[in-house]
Amino acid sequence: MPTYDSTVEKLVKYLVVKALAGHGYAVQAVYEHIVNEISPSTLAYKYGMSKHQLRGYTQRVIEKAGSEWRAKALLRLLTPYILRVKPIIVVYGDGKAYCSYCKVEIPITKIEDHVRRRHKDLVSVIMRKILHEVTAPKTIEINKAKYYAF
Repeated sequence: MPTYDSTVEKLVKYLVVKALAGHGYAVQAVYEHIVNEISPSTLAYKYGMSKHQLRGYTQRVIEKAGSEWRAKALLRLLTPYILRVKPIIVVYGDGKAYCSYCKVEIPITKIEDHVRRRHKDLVSVIMRKILHEVTAPKTIEINKAKYYAF
């Protein structure tokens, strides 16, 4: 079993929890802010969040990655995989949500905490799968000859 840098694992877990909780828009906003260097005000308006939330998410991603440069590189690599994760939380109003994985009702304010604590095995499985997909060698076929790209 391959070993990964713990900072990368922490970042992937953080992003997977966001995606499972139905907050993929936050992952996309952080990506656009760090990688495309779009202003927090513009993105906050676009994604319906406050610029302070976006800055907080961005700061956590940078801390988990270790630096802004590393966060930018990792987000470029990981975001397409993270955005393919299907949410397990359904928000239905009145401050409540439903976890389709364990079939319980939870308050909206506890969504990510619920995913992080109650479904840590699922988070770990998805994290490992993403890391495996990202690090697995890819084959490229050129003129009927196969080459491996790492």
